[in-house]
Amino acid sequence: MAREVHDYLQRAKRFSGTTINAGIQTDVATLDENDLPLAELARIAWINELGLGRVPSRPAFRHSAEVAGDRWLARFRYAAKLYAAGDLEGSERALRQVGAQMVGGVQESILEGPWVANAQSTIDAKGSDKPLVDHGQTRQSIRAELRTSRGTETIA
Repeated sequence: MAREVHDYLQRAKRFSGTTINAGIQTDVATLDENDLPLAELARIAWINELGLGRVPSRPAFRHSAEVAGDRWLARFRYAAKLYAAGDLEGSERALRQVGAQMVGGVQESILEGPWVANAQSTIDAKGSDKPLVDHGQTRQSIRAELRTSRGTETIA
């Protein structure tokens, strides 16, 4: 029994602090392919998510969680089950799958969400009536990060 407890504690130590998140990762000073700082894209996404002044809320992140949250939660539970059984690699693989699902869900939500129409002035300025889409920079910048005790892995 002592060996089992020791092995469990070693697995827990390795797995503690493991997280998966999706969004525009801005913890490093990077640029997207059009030289726009990711921090600026994150600010734009935040304004679109919550709304600000005359900009209506178009909550792509929350919408994707509402649409696919049950699937994500099922995968999280599966990862926890694998972890409890001692399969750390399988658990992390399941978390990577959740991350990829989250990225895809947010990207799809940006394109297909039930958004308030653009104002005519916005349509005139960008030449399109598609809310949340101008050049596709925000959508293309959505990533997931799996953080473990061994480091951070970006999942596109």
